[in-house]
Amino acid sequence: MITHLVTWLLIQVLKIMLMKNIIFFLFIFLLGLTCFSNYFFQKNKSETSKNNIDQNYNNELAWLKKQIHPLNGFDPNALDNSDLDVLEKIIGDEKVIALGEVTHGSSEIFQMKHRIIKYLNEHKEFDILSMEASMPEAYEVNEYTMEGKGNALELIRGMHFWIWRTQEVLEMVEWMKQQNIKGKPIKFTGFDMQFYTGAIKNLKIGFTGEKYGKTLTQELDSSLVKLDNQNPKTIVLKLTNNEQEEIDNLLLKIRKEIISSSFDASKREWLLQNVRIIEQCLDNGFRTRDKYMAENVEWIKKQNPNSKIVLWGHNYHIKETSVSMGKYLSDKLKDDYLSIGFAFHTGTYSAKGEKGLSVYQAKKSFPGTYEYFFQAIDTPFFLLDLREIEKDTSKYGDWLKSEKGLKFRKTGAVKPRLEFSWANLKKDFDILIFINESSNSEILE
Repeated sequence: MITHLVTWLLIQVLKIMLMKNIIFFLFIFLLGLTCFSNYFFQKNKSETSKNNIDQNYNNELAWLKKQIHPLNGFDPNALDNSDLDVLEKIIGDEKVIALGEVTHGSSEIFQMKHRIIKYLNEHKEFDILSMEASMPEAYEVNEYTMEGKGNALELIRGMHFWIWRTQEVLEMVEWMKQQNIKGKPIKFTGFDMQFYTGAIKNLKIGFTGEKYGKTLTQELDSSLVKLDNQNPKTIVLKLTNNEQEEIDNLLLKIRKEIISSSFDASKREWLLQNVRIIEQCLDNGFRTRDKYMAENVEWIKKQNPNSKIVLWGHNYHIKETSVSMGKYLSDKLKDDYLSIGFAFHTGTYSAKGEKGLSVYQAKKSFPGTYEYFFQAIDTPFFLLDLREIEKDTSKYGDWLKSEKGLKFRKTGAVKPRLEFSWANLKKDFDILIFINESSNSEILE
């Protein structure tokens, strides 16, 4: 009797276990099916996203398509540049036009900027290019473009940052040299101030034959090198109060020596500007750099009062908001300043990151970003006048006119963890140029 009871109990337990296994396996099956469905959806999301935005925002996209000016491409050697004639209408009497870049490592953006600079030089008489590059070293590149002195690649390397050491910049420098030979002058300058070595070099050359000035400069150089060795991992020097006082006294003596010299006016101005570069370098920081770069642009403009200048820098520096260089310049120059931002949807770019200096895949734009709208109209290259958008009364442009804004790509020389952050394009820029796909700039050894 007991044996039969035990047997019956075992059978019941087995039935329950079997039932539980069936439920368990059913649960696993349904979980797997859900995961697969999610994977399948994500895998095909990129293929269907454009259709989704078309269906949801047909009116907005139709409105955007009417606002843009399609461009033929980015090739600076293109024979047909009639698409850039829109610049004749957009650019009025502005004397300073700033060309941005959403990353420091996009070949298409660099080439498009070269193409625009070429057009502005040949059609609008812009005769100075000033880059987000160390000022003293950039002026050495100018000696190559204007007089053929030195080696172009070596001089580009001398501008410190890898971002300029590219095939795209080299080709532009060579084009500038040819323009000067043809009698269509265009100077190469820079407005950045993060390094003091080029300024020291210029002071030493300037004081040739002037014993006291050269001695002061040598003393200043020794002090700065010593401070550099104490801060080997940063370009921002940290000085104690005593060190700052010592440097300030030397700079004051050098400045007095320049002012009292018999140098001609242009040489005196140039040497004083190099002293100023050293002062700026020693006060370099997040909130001071853009102010000093704007100051240097104003100096270039003052030295060339009849010239028109194209600025080349990152979107952040040329935009007309925040504490950016563009904000300082737009406040000072008013209608003489025009900012042109750049954007792209997908592709690659050069940057420093977890792989070191290398090629990185860009995050594709997504719903909630400006670029997601831009890529949906099937126009790979276009120009958008954001000033005209403000005048438009259509409700279908509200997404672009909104005070809140949308997210927008912001990368620089370093690959960021998050590529997109909130922005308001109509406040940041006057014009926007969109390029659907970017490829990395070609870095030279």
